[in-house]
Parts: sequence; C-alpha cells; structure tokens
Amino acid sequence: MLLIDGVKYMVWAPTDEDELENMVQEHAKDIFGSDCLYFDLKHKLKGNSVAAIPDGYAITFNPDQWWIVEVELSSHPVYEHIQNQVGRFIAALPNPNTRPEVTNALWQEINADKAMIGNLQNKKGNEVYKWLSDLVNQQPQLAIIIDKEAQGLDDAIAAFKIQPKICELVSYTREGVGLAVHAHSFEPVFRSLMIMCHRDWF
Repeated sequence: MLLIDGVKYMVWAPTDEDELENMVQEHAKDIFGSDCLYFDLKHKLKGNSVAAIPDGYAITFNPDQWWIVEVELSSHPVYEHIQNQVGRFIAALPNPNTRPEVTNALWQEINADKAMIGNLQNKKGNEVYKWLSDLVNQQPQLAIIIDKEAQGLDDAIAAFKIQPKICELVSYTREGVGLAVHAHSFEPVFRSLMIMCHRDWF
C-alpha cells in the first residue's frame, strides 16, 4: 500500500502487457528524460539465425544514446521468456543489415513528425539522418521495464555483454476510485527514485 496525504493507494497489476506498454508510453519522458524521443515502434531486429521484436525504442540526449525497450510482466518466466527475448536483441545486432534497418525505421517516424524533426534540426543541425545513422551505429542501451521485481531477473541477465537497465514501474490505484486516479513508483533510467501521481478527470 502507498499512503499519500492520508489517502490510500493499493498496488495495481496490469492484466496484460498492452496495459503496461500504454503506461510506459504515457510516462516515457519521466522514465527516459524530459527531452527524450520515445517510439512505440514494433520494428523487428533480425540476426542471421534469430529475430525478435522489441516493444519500443528511445533516444536520449547528453550524451546521445539509443535504447531498445522491452516491456515485461513480472509473471513472465524469467529465463524462458525475458532472458530469451533480450538475448535475441543482442544476438541480432552484429548482423550488418540490422542497424541500417533500425535507422530507416526510426527515420520514417521522425520525418513524419514536423515538430520532432524541427526540434532535432535545432539540436543537431540539418543532417538529421546522418546523425541518426551515426547514433544507431553506436552500442545501444537496453531497458527492461517491468511492473514489479521479478525474482531471478538480475541473475538471468548478468552474463549479457550489454547490461540492461531495469526499471520497476510499480502502479497504485486510489482506494475506492480505481485506475482513474493512480500513482507510480519507479526509478527512472536517468535519476534517483521518483514517485509521481496522475489524475484523470472524467
């Protein structure tokens, strides 16, 4: 239970991964930074013998980094599902076609958004595609966003050459109200513990 100014909030568990993905998309700028770019893009990473589809991609700045994002439920098997999925992302990266394909997929999203490309031109100059290509050719960051701690997850990812950052996005709903008034407790990938409240009015 979470107690805020005498008001009780009870732990809320998403019924499926789509619900958690919606939460991540809504709060992407809280998780990855206020100036991040988050792409709810299901672009497949294809290796020579493996393939897997991340739940999203993100770009953060200062320093510039690109992120492969996997949204998971703690109820999923750690080794059979989460480790397997993230391992496939890493295994696909050496394929020479993988990064150009990611670059083009992200570029389509960026180029279709006039505000986004204008913002990037202000930050990086007119050669946005070249900047993006150079960025994706760098080592990515991996983020696993999960609804609560999953026992054994740290051990399952310990051997990966790219170490994912785990963000436990724990959600609470106000007692007697439900999801219309909710709170999240999580550690963003860029700073220390944050507790934020969110209210939707109907």
